[in-house]
This record gives sequence, structure tokens and C-alpha cells, in this order.
Amino acid sequence: MRARQTAAAAIARFPGVPVEEWPVQEFTFLAGPAYVGSTLAERRPAEADYWSKSDPREIAGDGAESFVAFLDRVSDVRERLHRSATDPVVVFSHKKFIDALLWTWLSVRQSRSGRAMGRFRSFDLGMKFPNAAFVRVRLEGGRPWIGPVHADHLAGLL
Repeated sequence: MRARQTAAAAIARFPGVPVEEWPVQEFTFLAGPAYVGSTLAERRPAEADYWSKSDPREIAGDGAESFVAFLDRVSDVRERLHRSATDPVVVFSHKKFIDALLWTWLSVRQSRSGRAMGRFRSFDLGMKFPNAAFVRVRLEGGRPWIGPVHADHLAGLL
């Protein structure tokens, strides 16, 4: 819902541009129903436990997704971007999803192992990507050119 709200300004600004919904939702690695109404501080111990296990196939309850399934979604979106005849494509998503997209483009190793999960976690924690920030990526010959993160809340696009 938050990504849709962020996209609403761009959709209103460019009404003739086609809009599609892709599977770019945030990575839900903790079981959603168990944490409804909880605070970030209340979820931190479960989050730390999840990442410390480094089990890429773990599904931590109803509504959760494994790290492997998450990377499969990221891979599917990468393929869609590479095949897209539309230029540019604007993807509105959440930090972990965008971080995973960037990480898979930048990472030499494309495994789904516990070590890869740890490497992604380090990358994700190190990326500064404030709410409503954006990054420009240009695909040239199948390879990405990744620009800096712009934290000016889409002002440069709208």
C-alpha cells in the first residue's frame, strides 16, 4: 500500500503512461499475523534470530517468505526489466526489495546459500535508502549502470 501511495504522484503527473503491478512487495521474512500491531523494537529480537540462523529456506510462519523465494521474485523482476521494451521503467517498491535488486546486479556470486544470505544482510544494512528515495539504473547490453541514491523524495522525477 505504501508503494502505491508513493507511486500515485507519478501516476497523476504522467496520466498517459501505462501502469502495471509487479511482484515487488517487501520481503516478509517474519510471519505477518504474529506481528500485527507490534513495534519495530518488539520485532527486533525475532528479526535478529531470523538473520542469525542464515537458513535461506526458512519460512518463519504463516504469511512469511523464505529468502530463496524472495530472491526468486527479485530474479523474475530483473528478467522483466531486461526484457522490457518500455524505456524508462519506474519501479516503486520497498528498501529490502530495491536493495536485493541492486545486490543481485552487483554481486558476482548468485547463490541462494546461507553465506549469500549473510552477504545480502550486510549489504542491506549498509545501504542508506530513506523513504521515497530513488536510484536510477540503466541497462546497457544486459549490464546495469547504477547511479547514486537520491534522497530528495522523487523531486528529481516529478
